[in-house]
Amino acid sequence: ESALLERTPADALFFLSAPELGQTGVLQNLGAAAISLAFGQFGGAGTPAPSETGEQFVDRQYEELAALLGFNLKTDLLDQLSGEYGSWVRVNAETAAVEVLFASGVADAGTVVNALSQLNVLIQGAGGGATTVSTRSVDGSTVNVVETGPGAPTIEYGVVGDRLLVGSGGAIDTDAAGAGETLSADPDFQAVMEELPEERNGTIYVDLGEVIPLTQGLAESAEGMDLGGEAGI
Repeated sequence: ESALLERTPADALFFLSAPELGQTGVLQNLGAAAISLAFGQFGGAGTPAPSETGEQFVDRQYEELAALLGFNLKTDLLDQLSGEYGSWVRVNAETAAVEVLFASGVADAGTVVNALSQLNVLIQGAGGGATTVSTRSVDGSTVNVVETGPGAPTIEYGVVGDRLLVGSGGAIDTDAAGAGETLSADPDFQAVMEELPEERNGTIYVDLGEVIPLTQGLAESAEGMDLGGEAGI
């Protein structure tokens, strides 16, 4: 049973749900690869020691990064992602406004909140004055708001209740307010789910009836755009 599905708007054109992202090790390994590449470029320890296992090498990469960041990205954030995780996307056909939400349960909300607060400082510093980080309250919880400049999407993230939410386009507010009509009640979604086994490891749903016209509309609006040369799209 997906709790996120019951909070996903009926007009969402993409939906994803699966369990225990923090236990898969996918994000941790991707992050370790990026850290290893960065450390290697700056003369650090970018390769495993002969006596290290793969897991030990990953842990060491994050420990060395923690000395620079002030917190351990793996243990304080990525490993904390527990329970159901997922995402949904919807697009307003009239305004082309896009809402995107990622959500995951967390094992220790306080640990994640502390990691995000330290992440705010890093983002603010890396922005070189062009990026601003502010906060606002959603359902009594603090949500961080990152703005990088005119025309760029605003990114919001925070622990609301017992879930980590990352969103843009007002998606966190949509989640907090309740979706009203939900995707679970959509006839097309129900028809697809009836074709699947009741027991499964996860769900990915794409509404091609919404995606294809949207893509065509974007392509039509791009016709004749100047790409800097003689030819257009």
